Amino acid sequence: MTTEPYREDDLLSSFGKYLSKHDFLILALSGNQQGRYWFQIGDYRKAPDIIAFRHDTILVGEAKVKSRELFKGNNERKSDYQSLQYFLNNESAQKQLREMILSNISRLGIDCSSIPNFQAIIVGGDTFDALHSELTDHRILHFTVDRTNETVNGNWV
Repeated sequence: MTTEPYREDDLLSSFGKYLSKHDFLILALSGNQQGRYWFQIGDYRKAPDIIAFRHDTILVGEAKVKSRELFKGNNERKSDYQSLQYFLNNESAQKQLREMILSNISRLGIDCSSIPNFQAIIVGGDTFDALHSELTDHRILHFTVDRTNETVNGNWV
């Protein structure tokens, strides 16, 4: 019997169900969201895998089936984790993404008079246990999705 490979979209689908249960409006949930929401990092645009809105929080996140992949970058691009750190430290990047998000949610008739804060998250398809030395920024929450039963574990806002 052959099992289908577990892909990033499978992981994001499970995490999306979790977000919906916690009253988030999902704006982007894809490893390739076609650049609808992005921020500039140097010479390239970073389009997060996860953008979700709730009255008190805007989630901005990255996801990988293998959690350690969230920490791998190269000379030309930051890792997903480093990109989120950059985002949290850069007011211009936050303003850019906030304007894109507000433009879209206002079209849905959602009151945007009180703009919630950003919360950065990473989502992995396996444990972060061996990666604690990499999890240096306590502003970035981490979640694990169990592929067998689609449960989500992690720290919550």
